[in-house]
Amino acid sequence: FRSLHELQRYEEALSNFDHAIKLKPDYSPLYNNKGMTLRELKRYEEALSNFDYAIKLESNNPEIYFNKGITLHQLQRYEEALSNFDYAIKLKFDNPGIYFNKGITLHELQRYEEALSNFDHAIKLKPDYSPLYNNKGMTLREFKRYEEALSNFDYAIKLESNNPGAFLNIGLIN
Repeated sequence: FRSLHELQRYEEALSNFDHAIKLKPDYSPLYNNKGMTLRELKRYEEALSNFDYAIKLESNNPEIYFNKGITLHQLQRYEEALSNFDYAIKLKFDNPGIYFNKGITLHELQRYEEALSNFDHAIKLKPDYSPLYNNKGMTLREFKRYEEALSNFDYAIKLESNNPGAFLNIGLIN
């Protein structure tokens, strides 16, 4: 089922998730994965309903809160997104993606110090992920810490030479 999602064959994936749910309606990963697929189709409210049902079945699964947080962020419901990211972290979800997404959400809320802290934590967990440095640089730019921002953009490019966001951000400083 997940393979169809990964192949971006979302409608087929949904059909398979629905079939699997009929066979095993109390299995939370099905609703979580269906929610992720619906999010890819920009059917955000349906995605949230699936995440909520997955949480009802398995309230201690941090991955569900993480995915719900991403969906809420995409709906620009930033405070709700943060609550879900924080709850996932409370459940011991030490995944760099959660700190990355929490940092982006905090940046949107102009809570730049907290955003930096989350990007730094994500970098400790996954130091070779280019977008972390790009987003950290964007946040440093908000503090007018241009040299540090440039250093992060340069490092993002070193890790991923075709990172257009980092090149764009360098241009915004120069």
